[in-house]
Amino acid sequence: MRLAFAMLALLLSGRVAFAHGIGGTVAGGPSSAPMVLACLFGVTTLLYATGILRIRQQAGLRIVARGQSLAFGAAMTALVLILLSPLDAYADALFSMHMIQHLILTLIVPPMLVWSRPALVMLWAFPRSVRKEIGSAWRAGGFDRIVGRLMHPVAVGLLFSSTFAFWHLPRPYAWALNNAWAHAFEHATLFVTALMFWSLVIEPSGRRRMGVAATMTFVAGSAVISGLPGALMLLSPEPLYPIHEAGAAQWGLTLLEDQQLAGLIMWIPVGLLYLVPITWLFVRLVADPQPQWKGSRPPRRPDRLAA
Repeated sequence: MRLAFAMLALLLSGRVAFAHGIGGTVAGGPSSAPMVLACLFGVTTLLYATGILRIRQQAGLRIVARGQSLAFGAAMTALVLILLSPLDAYADALFSMHMIQHLILTLIVPPMLVWSRPALVMLWAFPRSVRKEIGSAWRAGGFDRIVGRLMHPVAVGLLFSSTFAFWHLPRPYAWALNNAWAHAFEHATLFVTALMFWSLVIEPSGRRRMGVAATMTFVAGSAVISGLPGALMLLSPEPLYPIHEAGAAQWGLTLLEDQQLAGLIMWIPVGLLYLVPITWLFVRLVADPQPQWKGSRPPRRPDRLAA
């Protein structure tokens, strides 16, 4: 019951706690970091919007639906909220809030970005001659082969699961929270490997690397592995993350209560979030059961649009 009241306090009294100071523990990083992130988000959004306009004007096509454009906007808004607002300070203070931040970085923002097809759209923000040069440099540098190998389902599954598990071990977690650069690296690796994972699951364009049934197994296996840290946090009889002692005390929680709240968040909501793509894949499998294990569908939209 006390955990329930703690969750309610997090939602209702955030502004008051922020006004009195948040017991953050992360080491101070470069003061320019928020500005760099803000500029990065702004440039990315501008390129995406320009790409959509140029596609419609020059190609006369609408390869990105309105819902996909809205998903991109929602994803960028979520990134700003969790990385550039007072919510980031709350995440430094409370372990449970930090886990919410990680879940948004891995399970909410990446699938929305993948579905919005940002790489193709942002490529169209450049003139035709520049697009051709980028494509030629990409192939000449062998980046297409490198990315193809990195995007093998086994490699992606291992990278995504091991990265998620590693950063939630007590020692790596404390290291990241005590070092601003390590903290940035933690978030970057969680985010990039999540983008790789959701690219395989959603496959918004082109031929699927895995069949629908195989993708369901892929997602289910990742869901089990991702739920293990949450189960450990919730069921452990002792605090595993003492670095949050000051922050938890400021919110009237013990270390163990904050950890149990984080474990509950990491276990139950994570399972529900993974259930969404599993259900979507199951519906697709029932609607068109063949092929089940090998991706052999032709591309739904020709990628030559990027030329």
